[in-house]
Amino acid sequence: MNVTVTITDQDRCVDYDLAVACDFLRGSAPRYGWFDGGDPGEGPAVDINSVRCLEIAVWCGKCAVSAFPASDSRESLEASIGAWCHDKYREEIEQAVLDMVLAQFEAQCEPDDN
Repeated sequence: MNVTVTITDQDRCVDYDLAVACDFLRGSAPRYGWFDGGDPGEGPAVDINSVRCLEIAVWCGKCAVSAFPASDSRESLEASIGAWCHDKYREEIEQAVLDMVLAQFEAQCEPDDN
């Protein structure tokens, strides 16, 4: 699954638009068992496979300057900046992707009123 998320670093006034390749793990319901103690189950999660940085926006008040790592004529920096973002903002990326995927999943499961 591929999703695009924006991670904001308030301290640095920087936004990172990231393309994230991930796997969605639905989790499992708890199972109660008399003899074996059962199983508490697991919540849904995402497994991040790779991250590419599509755009970096540096904010100064209400104005921003953007940079596109793929536009470097010598080498594309999408993967290296994406790997740095994945190392530095791992929890934020996983939570943003999980929130997005769960919202899409819930929207698909809702019955139409038409």
